[in-house]
Amino acid sequence: MNVFINHSITLMEKLDSLVGEDIDVGHYVFRCVLDIIYDGMLDMQVNTLTNPDSKLAESIECGTHILAIRVFKLWLHPDILFYNTAIGKKFQKCLSCMDNITSNIIKEKKKSILRNKRNQELTKENSVQNPSVFLDLLFESSHEEGKYSEQDIRDEINTMIIAGSDTTTTTISFVFLMLASFPDIQNEVYEELNQIYGSNNPKYALISHDDTKRMKLLERVIKETLRLFPIGPIIGRKVTKDIEVEKNLTIPKGSSLVFWIFKLHRNKKYWNEPLKFDPNRFLSRNVHPHSFLPFGIGARNCLGQTFAMLEMKVIIATILRRFIIKIDRPVVVEDIALKLDITLKPAKPIVLQFERRN
Repeated sequence: MNVFINHSITLMEKLDSLVGEDIDVGHYVFRCVLDIIYDGMLDMQVNTLTNPDSKLAESIECGTHILAIRVFKLWLHPDILFYNTAIGKKFQKCLSCMDNITSNIIKEKKKSILRNKRNQELTKENSVQNPSVFLDLLFESSHEEGKYSEQDIRDEINTMIIAGSDTTTTTISFVFLMLASFPDIQNEVYEELNQIYGSNNPKYALISHDDTKRMKLLERVIKETLRLFPIGPIIGRKVTKDIEVEKNLTIPKGSSLVFWIFKLHRNKKYWNEPLKFDPNRFLSRNVHPHSFLPFGIGARNCLGQTFAMLEMKVIIATILRRFIIKIDRPVVVEDIALKLDITLKPAKPIVLQFERRN
């Protein structure tokens, strides 16, 4: 929790310096989320939010954008073609920035493991064990089972960073857009937070894990945002056995299936007034369990969903306790232009204003 709290407060302080300005909210949220991932999962401070000279965030944003272009252009799929194009060479430069940092993380972790081995004569009673982070678990698995090479570990870390930062950033940005466009709902969420913390400064009345369980309306707001703007609007699956859908329809083993989550989430069959932003629809017990799949479903669903939901609650709650989020022209859902990169995103940057609460 401390990682979420500390970086959320840093974001709050950054936005505090920009009060009254038009802000590309995704720019700052992305850097906050990136700092959380490196700190919480890799035990490293990269401080992209406070260091304007950091090239890491720009490199990851650039690399993610190029990946999206490559996905939708089949002729760029073969490595031999892609890496000989201008865009492929640019991608290599972006990746090298990440790889340099990741390699340093791995190098330091190896040194730490060696130090720990030298100190094994200490008894359990006298040794202090730091909480394991994702990288510790990855190294343990590699050491015990011999599964992963250093390149495998580097690739795993880079994949996690790109996937975790892009998706969470976009969702939080959409949540802020919805709250700015529906100020009555924003006020209700603030009142819920006010019941927990009063008007105390987020720097001094810190969020606890138990507090997040009381943020019922905020959770519904996040869910309703994910319903309307699922970050993974399309997911694919390989059929591993024949599936009889109905009497005269069988999906054969070996087929590829594509599920259009975006369409499912806006289907009138499952959602009353599907284009209406209504967080309280999740109070109903009549929501079909398979009509809401923002994190996928089954054995291959999103592994980071619990981490992401907790992270989003802490960031959004911290910002709402400090600011009123405003927009020049409130938007209606059907008018929001979207684009599909690897994930669903707004076609244009989400520009908002933040006003200090009294």
